[in-house]
Amino acid sequence: GADNSCIACHSEQSNQWAAEHIAAWQGDSVAETEVDFHHWLGRQQAAITAPLLQRQRQLVEAEQLRQSLLRSSATPEMQRVMLLRSMPLDSAQAYRALVTALGDEAVVVRLAAVEMAAGLDIRWRQEYLSPLLRDEIKSVRLAATLALADCLQRADFTDKSQLQRGIDEYLASYRSHQDLLASQMKLAQLHRHLQDLPAAVAAYRAALALLPESVVALVNLADIYRLQQRDDLAAPLLQRAVAIGERLLASGEDGALAAQQADVLYALGLLQSRAKDYAAAAQSLRRAVALLPRDSHYFYTYLLVLDAQAERSRALALLRESPLLASDRRLQKLLRRWQ
Repeated sequence: GADNSCIACHSEQSNQWAAEHIAAWQGDSVAETEVDFHHWLGRQQAAITAPLLQRQRQLVEAEQLRQSLLRSSATPEMQRVMLLRSMPLDSAQAYRALVTALGDEAVVVRLAAVEMAAGLDIRWRQEYLSPLLRDEIKSVRLAATLALADCLQRADFTDKSQLQRGIDEYLASYRSHQDLLASQMKLAQLHRHLQDLPAAVAAYRAALALLPESVVALVNLADIYRLQQRDDLAAPLLQRAVAIGERLLASGEDGALAAQQADVLYALGLLQSRAKDYAAAAQSLRRAVALLPRDSHYFYTYLLVLDAQAERSRALALLRESPLLASDRRLQKLLRRWQ
């Protein structure tokens, strides 16, 4: 059957309605767009391991396929969502595709577009997200509200009354289901965007009371404590999150879990570095690099921490041997500085 998360927003609908819509997302037949979609996936995957020049060509071809698929009405909804969520916003073409998606008739596509637009410039968000505060679908209105919440106190935001109505609806919706982990996480997100950090802390604590091993809640609560300059409270939360992540990895590693664990280790390493516990920071960052060896940012930070604990010779040897050096200018600059 369909997961009840569908009817959490579409509360007036039934499980049967949700199941039928999920089935519809799969598309009725293997059409030309299906073939193009798999070609796009192939280009994306090939670019990961290709040499630099070939990688650029693969990425250009993949982007051309992506835009073609996004423009096609025959592309199934969930494929359009996947295409959107992986699209880099680095060109006028990408922004045009995002604007088009915000007006897509498919709710899941509009929701994906709103999530992508959440961190963009306030003027851009005001122009393209504000209309969605009046969307006919509640889940879209709530997503637009969250994406615009940080604008409420901005003098240059012009749709404050509608945004306030959206915030009121958002709070009422999720407070009516406070016994759900997802509701507490959504409330915490809104409070954080509104800069109400004590309320965000309360919501994350409520989330952890419901699910003590929620890595996302642990990490986000730790980050708020960091903002409040309470590293003493943040460190134990991150250490708990790391321990949970290691247990999950031991039971069966996958890419998404490894990436999440690397993020947590990186956050812990930065906190330990701020406390000048460079030995512990180096251990955390070394593990993060081992989980995501292609992440040049994690590797760069690890090298700096090694240098901070008077191990430049070791850091320099790692830097010279790294395959990341050939394509990362920041690493190249560091090598020139240290040689």
